[in-house]
Amino acid sequence: MVKSIYKDIIGAGDCVINENDIMRMATLAKLELKPHEVPFYISEVQRMLDYAEAVNIEDSAEKVSEAEPLDFNSMREDIASESFTVSEILSNAEKTEGGFIKLRKRSENE
Repeated sequence: MVKSIYKDIIGAGDCVINENDIMRMATLAKLELKPHEVPFYISEVQRMLDYAEAVNIEDSAEKVSEAEPLDFNSMREDIASESFTVSEILSNAEKTEGGFIKLRKRSENE
């Protein structure tokens, strides 16, 4: 059952979900479904599979490869601006030592 759904998601074909499929998935997921819940899950899983099939049909030739670099720089320009001085930053720290903020040790058990 799971193999047939997977095959229909990645390959062509019409996959129709039935009560047995839902009950098998519920068993695998360790869910206890009541009989009146089954029709809802049939329609939900069918919608997901229909969507997966629609996405699978798209022409992948038009998509930009993730391995190819893009032709634009999405990073903002690095412009220097006024900032805090070291003494201003250290004045807010609980403890300092040698121009650095001193943090308390953390044990591995925390």
